[in-house]
Amino acid sequence: MCGALSAHHLAELNHHSNRKRYPPGRLIAGIATDQDWFAIVVSGAIKLTKSLPDGRQQIVALLFPSDFLGRPFGPASWHTAEAATDVELCCLSPKYFESLMQDQAALTQLFLERTLDELDDGLGP
Repeated sequence: MCGALSAHHLAELNHHSNRKRYPPGRLIAGIATDQDWFAIVVSGAIKLTKSLPDGRQQIVALLFPSDFLGRPFGPASWHTAEAATDVELCCLSPKYFESLMQDQAALTQLFLERTLDELDDGLGP
């Protein structure tokens, strides 16, 4: 994501972000948590799961460095995010990040491409 921004916008992004760290097994975000931020994975791995009607959990994705956690311009996700390893996140407020996406066409394009890649991954053989 950061590669799509100018040096000026990277400096601004750095000013508006904060770092959070989580040990393995720690809940990062979920239905029962109050997540008022988006994040870029700096290091580590995150397991995204969803609850099934019979009470089991299904792993739906793994997030790694440079992946994004959160859902801009929409309701909160129904996935639960848990640290699979030691995790460091670069966290941003939704208001700031959404305004940055509206101002930066390259960033919006990057998110569209990543979303389409994820859909293609789910549709493969």
